[in-house]
Amino acid sequence: MTNPSKRPNGSSRVMIVSSDYPRMEGTWPDTMEHLRTTFAGSPEDEARAMLGGTALELYDFDADVVKAAAEKIGPELADIVGGN
Repeated sequence: MTNPSKRPNGSSRVMIVSSDYPRMEGTWPDTMEHLRTTFAGSPEDEARAMLGGTALELYDFDADVVKAAAEKIGPELADIVGGN
């Protein structure tokens, strides 16, 4: 993925980030570093959309269930986008 600052306006609503853990040809074991590089300086609402919000809507996931899982295993958004 290119740096979010280089994407067309409004495209965050149609983009979803995924990982294919733990395949070595992907970003693992450096996924957090790749996320930080990709989303550094991104507006929080756009990062939230691309990192899960769009998938929640698209696949009609139960937001409460996903949120509970993310609180247990997921990184904090600030750890990815910085202090936005």
